[in-house]
Formats: sequence, C-alpha cells, structure tokens
Amino acid sequence: MTDRKRIGGAVAALLCFALLSSALLMSGCSAKKRFSVSYLDCFDTVIEITGYSESYDEFSTVAERVHEMMLGYHRLFDIYKVYGDQINLCYINKMPSDANGVRSLEVPSEIAELLRLGIEVYGRTDGKVNIALGSVLSIWHEHRKAADSDPLGATVPELSELEEASAHTDIGKIKIEGNILSISDPSLRIDVGALGKGFAAEKVIAELKEMGVSGYLLNVGGMACPIGPKPNGDKWTVGIEKPDLSGYLKYEETDSARVVSTGGYLRYYMVDGKKYGHIIDPETLFPPERFLMVSVICEDTALGDALSTALFCLDEREGRELIRDIPDCRVIWVYPDMTVSESD
Repeated sequence: MTDRKRIGGAVAALLCFALLSSALLMSGCSAKKRFSVSYLDCFDTVIEITGYSESYDEFSTVAERVHEMMLGYHRLFDIYKVYGDQINLCYINKMPSDANGVRSLEVPSEIAELLRLGIEVYGRTDGKVNIALGSVLSIWHEHRKAADSDPLGATVPELSELEEASAHTDIGKIKIEGNILSISDPSLRIDVGALGKGFAAEKVIAELKEMGVSGYLLNVGGMACPIGPKPNGDKWTVGIEKPDLSGYLKYEETDSARVVSTGGYLRYYMVDGKKYGHIIDPETLFPPERFLMVSVICEDTALGDALSTALFCLDEREGRELIRDIPDCRVIWVYPDMTVSESD
C-alpha cells in the first residue's frame, strides 16, 4: 500500500471529525472552546491544527493562516512541480547550466535561508543529512512510484546506478551569498525532505507567537508542535505511536518542546517480502535497518526534523555523541525487536 493511500485511509475519520470542528467546553473559568481542522494538501502528509479559541471564527482565522503559510512553503520546497513562474526547488533542479556548468540565480529568501540551514545541518550531522542527495533520492522515488503501479514488479535500484548518482551529491557545490544561489554541478539535485517540513512548521510557530496566539497544537506528519499551554495552564499530551501501529509507545507532556518521529514503518514499499523505507543513508545509499523509529524531543522543529533523520542513519552510540552538546534534547530509539532505548 502506498504512503498516500495509508495517509488517506488513516485520516478519513479524523478529517470528517475535524470538519465538524469539535467544540468542547473547558473546565474552570475559561470560556474558550477546543476546535480542530485537518489539511491534506501540504508536504504530502496530514497537517492537523488544534486550538482553543473564543469562537470558531477566531480559530478559523488562525487555522487558515497556518494553512496558507504551510501551503506556501510546500510550493517553494516542492521538487516535483513548478507553480507558474514561481522559482522553487523544482525550477532550480530543472534549470539548465551555463557554459561553465553553473546554475546561478536569485532565489526567494525562504529558500536561501533553508539552504543555509541545510549546509549547517550537513556539518552538524557529519553528512547524514545532505540536501544535495537529490540525484540518489530521485532514483529511489522512481522505483517506489513504479511499485505503486505494479507492486508485483517492484524492484530495488542497482548499487552501480546509485553510486553513479552519488558522484553528484557534493554539498560543497552549493553556494549561497545573500539570496544568490550558485550550483556548480549540472547533475546535482537538491532535496530538502529531511528538514523542509520542520523548517516550515518552525516559521509558522514563530509567526503565531508574534500574533499572540497560544493554546494551539500543530501536528505536521509526525511532528507535534505545541504553541503554549492550554488555557487552563495544562500541558498538551502527545502520544508517540508504536511502529507496529498497535498503540502508543509513551506520552509526552509539553507546552513548548516539539516531538518529532521518523521511521520507515509508514512510508515504504515491498520487494520480495522486504520493506524498503523512504529514508536513505548517504553512506550506504540504501535505507537503514538499525531502527524501526527514532523520536526526538527538542525545542526547535527544524532541528528535530533533521536530527531524527540523522539519528535514524547512525547507531545509538554515534547518536548519543551527536546530541551530547544539544541542550534540552532527548531521543527515543526503537529497535526492530521493539526494544526501546532512551537518552538521559
């Protein structure tokens, strides 16, 4: 079953419920009510917005602004589609090089900021998160797409093909000066799947805080992002789902820390009875198999998004070393036998 079908089936009841906008009166002196709505048109995942407001109209104003921003970032970071004359990552990846083999152009400030973050994260994760890995990831994408059409004929990429593509994944070929982007490898393709959603969510959170919004929870495809406590001061209870989908592994109580989970248990395809997840290790060029899931609890969604991907590609010892100097960061590792390990 494809990821898109899984998402659609999993949220059908939720979406129906969300459209009715459940309004539950809180206990105590607060008159605020709880509302919820979901969207399915951003980042190929479910975006759910839950919040406490005086009225549905007030909640709807906030929710529509969140959706507008997330949709805008989705279109900017989309590597599969160009939207009119907008410069986005698909446009950049398809842009022809000049006679010297260089693509150079002025990009939207949001793309420039994200690419700078990607270069920083590459160094911070010792290359386990590489926004220049697009040429390799696109090969896996084509095989997954073919498996959607013909599951019985699903195939795994040849290592030689992946190695040839990996020759064009040098992040040093990407230069950003202000909003001017230069790419000096004609075959390099950018893919920000490891941090694009987290970056977008963090930008939305920052704007909502500037608007004075509190008492909201933004859930973006496995990333739970609280924006302040509930009106009565209670923290949000965030459930971390078990990789076998049999329930919840544990619950986190939070009003600021983001809970970000990554794994291959939802987004995968099958070849000869074996699962091949969507996360690709830049070193092996194949999906990692150490863990079923890694969850990161930290104070920044973009960092949590990137770290969860990096940690999924590292063994636990290497992962503990990676997060050692990151303040207020905790990690949960779930092994294939469902053994759970947690950082301090």
